[in-house]
Amino acid sequence: MHKLNHSRWVIDVEDIPKDGLELELTLVPSHVQIETEDFAIVDPVCFSGRLEKIGREIILRGKVSTTLSLMCSRCLEAFSCSVGGQFTLNYLPEEKEEELDRELDERDLDSCYYVDHRIDLLPAIQEQIFLSIPLKPLCFANCQGLCQQCGSNLNTGHCDCQRNEIDERLLVLKQLKKGQERAKG
Repeated sequence: MHKLNHSRWVIDVEDIPKDGLELELTLVPSHVQIETEDFAIVDPVCFSGRLEKIGREIILRGKVSTTLSLMCSRCLEAFSCSVGGQFTLNYLPEEKEEELDRELDERDLDSCYYVDHRIDLLPAIQEQIFLSIPLKPLCFANCQGLCQQCGSNLNTGHCDCQRNEIDERLLVLKQLKKGQERAKG
């Protein structure tokens, strides 16, 4: 198992043996360098993976896991969420400028490129963290959210707001529907 520290995120392709290279890496949140207001990395980022060389192509099979601080999309409260998953990436040598004019095929769309025989693992790790974030983060499955009238968090208690079953703007449609039902009946 090839252990990496924060100064060795870059792998030289020539150092990958024929039988592959096992990797293990733990990054403190500040070394991951993701700048966003949408979430914060709370725990170290754990990465384990394997690099295999097939000709000039390098295949990375890996797993990333960490804990993020996210904002609930219903109640807007911060909460911790474990994220991560397994992935496979194909790396090819960066193409020369004259090769860039050719038409792309499906394989090109699924490939990353390495430069000067070096693969930087950090962009792949950052990308996998982004891809593992839920589309609609919820602090828990049955989060009640916020009151639509006063904005109070309904998970922490009830508010005294009047609950109108029908939006007043749609009342005309309800009356129209009742009129149609009377005409049929």
